[in-house]
Amino acid sequence: MKPFYTVVGAAIVENGKLFSVRRVYGNVAVVQKYEFVGGKVNFGEEFAEALKRECLEELDMEIEVGDLLGTVEYEYPEFYIRLKVFLCRRLSDYRLKEHDQQLWIDCDKLNAVEWAPADAALINELKRGHVVLKKAETPEQFNLIYSLVIPIWHSTYAGILSVEQSDFMLYKFLSPEAIYQSIVESEYSYYIVYFNGEPSGFYAYCPAKYFDGGNACGAFLSKLYLSGFARGKKITDLVLNELPRPVVLTVNKNNASAIAIYKHLGFKIIKSICIDIGNGYKMDDFVMQLN
Repeated sequence: MKPFYTVVGAAIVENGKLFSVRRVYGNVAVVQKYEFVGGKVNFGEEFAEALKRECLEELDMEIEVGDLLGTVEYEYPEFYIRLKVFLCRRLSDYRLKEHDQQLWIDCDKLNAVEWAPADAALINELKRGHVVLKKAETPEQFNLIYSLVIPIWHSTYAGILSVEQSDFMLYKFLSPEAIYQSIVESEYSYYIVYFNGEPSGFYAYCPAKYFDGGNACGAFLSKLYLSGFARGKKITDLVLNELPRPVVLTVNKNNASAIAIYKHLGFKIIKSICIDIGNGYKMDDFVMQLN
């Protein structure tokens, strides 16, 4: 009878790239193939502790173990394994000790054929994009949202808003204090978007009545921002599926790409608004609605 092993692996993603390692020795089915960092779970060992130990032993790398990405059972010629791969965050630098090569590979460009056979299904899951939406409820999460949105905002509104207006609006509407105030006063909900285990954007909404007193039902989608590598992955569709209809939002009149995307999703422009937001700045927007 073939031996059976429980094995853990770490899927470490940074800026949309997966940390990948390759070794030059071992089982013929996996040698010269990329693999997740990890290894066998010792008797009585918790999965997370085994994974932390393996990363230290193989790379001198400290990690934070997050959600389970998936479980795969696979039969190699000499043994069976049950592989459990977790989405992890790197906490330290590293050095190769048991592998001959390491790469950070764009998740979009992952090729399962280049990986150990047991890893292939989970590689394809990362290529498709593993999306989790987590509600933000703590000061630490509000700070995370603020740090996430700053580079996305400046990239989105470059050439549309001045840097000064962008900075003013970011602090006025998305500072941790502003987030907390909107939750208390207008029943806002904020969700962080985790893409392949990495915080990659967020969205916020409230009952539509707080945007327009005439709307007794539906939701006002106040904010939806995603890092570049998380766009085009149908995350907006996923968010919209979570919201009650009708969904109302505002978009800057000069943000042609966003207007085109929302129209493609079924939104229609219903009116124009121009709001004084203070400090001499205005929001000149279209209001769009999805029924």
